[in-house]
Amino acid sequence: MYDGAGPFQGGLAAAARDKQYGYINSEADYVIQPAWDMAHPFQRKVAVVEKEGHWGLIDRQGRVQVEPQFSFVPGHSHGEFFDGMALAFRDGKYGFVSDEGELAVEPMFDLAGDYGEGLALVEINGAWGYIDKLGKLVIMPNFEDAGVFSEGLAQARVNERWGYINTEGRLAIAANFDAATPFRDGLALVSQDGKWQYIDRFGGTVWREG
Repeated sequence: MYDGAGPFQGGLAAAARDKQYGYINSEADYVIQPAWDMAHPFQRKVAVVEKEGHWGLIDRQGRVQVEPQFSFVPGHSHGEFFDGMALAFRDGKYGFVSDEGELAVEPMFDLAGDYGEGLALVEINGAWGYIDKLGKLVIMPNFEDAGVFSEGLAQARVNERWGYINTEGRLAIAANFDAATPFRDGLALVSQDGKWQYIDRFGGTVWREG
């Protein structure tokens, strides 16, 4: 009956007929007719669909919310939402689409990272800062490298050393580390002087490699 089918998500599954994908319900009836070169599982209100080598978004009624216009970048996820937003690459620049089915931030950045706690990492002229979900620059690009916000803090590199900044862009934990990872459950794994250790949100060591 079908050339191929994907997993059900939210009551719908992508299914192909004559090499074109649509979506079927649990009774195996098409509720969104085959019209796409590829279709991906729904994420909340939207799904990623592909046409002629580009991807866009449709809603659960099959209406196009964002026309297929974004390119695929090897090694990057496409249309995978974090904090309600997904990276979108067009004409050599990065922007974001929302899981409400909107082009939320026009592609204008050389590089970008995923959203976390309402902020996304972006590169501007070789330095890293953060934008909000409207695309407004809220933390100036003052960092050599940086990470995704977690538990109110993000790792950031200054003078080739890693520390942690808060959502105002201020260093909350001094940049004294060779490497740093995001906070999880109040702790972060960092490397200093060739030794790994866990620190708390105040920068205090709670465990150090022997």
